[in-house]
Amino acid sequence: MKAINALFSFVVWVVIFVLGAAVVAGALYPPVVDKVPVFLYTVTGSIKARAIATCVGVILMLVVVLRLMIVKVATEQRMRIISFPSSLGTINVSLDTIEAFLARSGSGLPDVSKLTVRLTPLEDRRTVKPDVRVSLYHGRNVREQCDRISHYIAESTKELLGLEDIGEVSVTVDEVAGGESSSGADRL
Repeated sequence: MKAINALFSFVVWVVIFVLGAAVVAGALYPPVVDKVPVFLYTVTGSIKARAIATCVGVILMLVVVLRLMIVKVATEQRMRIISFPSSLGTINVSLDTIEAFLARSGSGLPDVSKLTVRLTPLEDRRTVKPDVRVSLYHGRNVREQCDRISHYIAESTKELLGLEDIGEVSVTVDEVAGGESSSGADRL
């Protein structure tokens, strides 16, 4: 029944979009109105009526586009979990919570100014792929710092989620700043 409702909803939204496009076409291009059903171009006699019809058509199309965007955002929010089977059902863990913890703890690492983590659930939704963005203090080899951060994020993620393995850890350095590192050494 859910599939039928989803299909029906999709068809309705497509019809609304096509209807909006037909109204715009009938209002903007009167010579082609003979290819558009009569009820769509009967109001397109005057300039004012054509302008109103164009606005109505554009609004119909925008409503459909906004609806699709809302569905996409809602789907992404719903997909921001990782699931584990348990003896009594399924355990779902919000990835936002794990990301916040990793960002807080990772920002305390030596020579790290700021750290953010984005965990992407993999196809099986039983493991994740961490993407790390980091701002570092100047003073040490960036590659060594990133290797240390990558290892820390991988181990922390495995430990927090109880995973044996995770996807590849991607580290992106957004900034190398001068200043004092969290270890207290002046890096200027």
